[in-house]
Amino acid sequence: MIEPQDGPSVELPLGMGAILALLLPDTKSSQTITADVVMAYTTASGLSLGKWLHRLRAALGLASIPVSDDFLFVHADGSPWTSKYYRTTYLYPFLHMQRLADDLHLKPFDGVGAHQSLEEVFYSLHSYRRGGRSEVSKARPVPLRRATDDEVNEHGRWRVKRSNMKMAQLYLSWDLVERVAITAHCM
Repeated sequence: MIEPQDGPSVELPLGMGAILALLLPDTKSSQTITADVVMAYTTASGLSLGKWLHRLRAALGLASIPVSDDFLFVHADGSPWTSKYYRTTYLYPFLHMQRLADDLHLKPFDGVGAHQSLEEVFYSLHSYRRGGRSEVSKARPVPLRRATDDEVNEHGRWRVKRSNMKMAQLYLSWDLVERVAITAHCM
């Protein structure tokens, strides 16, 4: 985690921080020596992943955010949560609570008749990847902007056949400030 006040020490603008995440080898990400996913500490819409990570740290009784490859979300025995555990223990119950509280976006997902249930719509965490990809593609009023295709590809660390890539894309080597841009300016 790069705190906003420390941004200039890694060539980010003053007041801009970042969260750097490494994904497991069995994910679809391209494993490199750089962070797999770079996210803004606080997005243009005001969502602050950094603030939420500090709240998590405090709730877990940790002195600092882990900076190794330790998992943040683990069971009492130290084994990592699975996406199924997260969905069944937290996501589905909270989505059902929101739906019952008349959330307009979730109201149609009652599982009755031709309607899908929340469990069918949020069948895996992949649905969040799709939602995030769709969200950054939309034109928005300032301070938000639409993400470029290059930003989406770099942020997602998609595996693309070299023969399908434009020559200019093959040799991109983005700095931290470019990698944090999609979440800092498009979300």
